[in-house]
Amino acid sequence: MGNISIIGGGFAGVWAALSAATELDTHGVQDVDIRLFSQDDYLTIRPRLYEAPTDDMTVPLAPLLSEIGVGFTKTKVSAIGDTAVETENGQSAYDRLILATGSSLRQIDGLSNAPGVYSVDTYSDAEKLESHLQSLEEGATLVVVGASFSGIELATELRSRTGDDKRIVLLERADVAGGELGESLTDVLQEAFIEANIEVLTGNSIREINDGTLVLDDGQTIASSTVILTTGLEASPLTKTISGGSTGSDGRLAVDAHLRITGRDGLYAAGDVGKAMASVDHATLMSCQHAMPMGMVAGRNAVRDILGKDLLPYSQEFYATCLSLGPWGAVFTTGWDRQIAKTRDEGAAMKQEINQAWIYPPKPEIGKEAILDAMRSAFEG
Repeated sequence: MGNISIIGGGFAGVWAALSAATELDTHGVQDVDIRLFSQDDYLTIRPRLYEAPTDDMTVPLAPLLSEIGVGFTKTKVSAIGDTAVETENGQSAYDRLILATGSSLRQIDGLSNAPGVYSVDTYSDAEKLESHLQSLEEGATLVVVGASFSGIELATELRSRTGDDKRIVLLERADVAGGELGESLTDVLQEAFIEANIEVLTGNSIREINDGTLVLDDGQTIASSTVILTTGLEASPLTKTISGGSTGSDGRLAVDAHLRITGRDGLYAAGDVGKAMASVDHATLMSCQHAMPMGMVAGRNAVRDILGKDLLPYSQEFYATCLSLGPWGAVFTTGWDRQIAKTRDEGAAMKQEINQAWIYPPKPEIGKEAILDAMRSAFEG
């Protein structure tokens, strides 16, 4: 009857595959092929990369996909055509396609590739940083660039990872560290920075790096061989290869209420590559909190599209955040205005539950029926 290609093995892609397989099973259809393409053979649990890397931060794709009858091809996709995708191995035709290739750290000219500059954008990046941290001498200075959600989590976590003797600087070009998180968290962040002994420099950024010395825009200098970038995300460049698709300044594709790429029939975008309306007033963010439900809707709709059934609208009224803050604990908030619900140890327990259970896919060992039943329960939730 047709085939569905899912491009990307992150949260959106994996949950799209799980949901498409479940939707096919629900309708008793067996002649639609689903295949996931990814340059990695594992799902990275990316929200945990501010921690020291461990093996359980990656989840092998093939065992899970094989269990639910989804094909897997490890390859890099270079372009999305009207009827086929370009891969390292040649073209692969599709009838319906879900783009779910996520995002990557925004590159900064003259800084991203400089000596002594690290990130936690990928699992490999996190491993390289950890190896470097283990080699640091007593009294070393570490500079985290960007007081984003990730930057704050990393800076505060570094205290327990590197010891009390290190100088940790959080550098933010805006006037307030964590300002994008809202006024409700101002006091909490200040407490956390003090408890973790984080030096916060705002209204400043790096002009250049010369032989291990950072020169800031205001002329200040910081001697450091450890600069960690957490400077925001930009969508996968594959978004720009889709003819007729409309992208914003962050590279995300505009999608309709059913997650179809605007102006393109049969093509869907989920996760960080697509900008959808989660509610009447709020667009989705580049976050697994939105990537997983978007993947679920896109996967189901790609199947329903092939079967000629009504498409499902995407919406996600509930919004919450849980920010890890090192020795202070964590803060859990609800609502787009981030009203504080749990703090310190109680917040840390919530963060652990999210990071080590809620955002992991079902284990293949539980079997196909249990996996599909779990997905059907998620649909109802």
